[in-house]
Amino acid sequence: LRNVQLGYTFSTASVQRLRMKSLRIYVSASNLWTGTKYPGYDPEGAGRVNPNSDGGTGLVYFSSAIPQLKSFNFGIDAKF
Repeated sequence: LRNVQLGYTFSTASVQRLRMKSLRIYVSASNLWTGTKYPGYDPEGAGRVNPNSDGGTGLVYFSSAIPQLKSFNFGIDAKF
């Protein structure tokens, strides 16, 4: 689940009482879930194929890899 956003836009009648033209609140998130049975960090991470592996197994190693970070954002979109 790469990106998701959930928001609510208030009705025009309710925001006019606050002397606004429009009002929307929202929350969004990125990199919430990776649906895979891969045992490593993340199949889209910075892993590399080991060219010196015995028998050409193509093992992926994560010597300097970090998993993708999850991020959450909250916001208000107000027009006056």
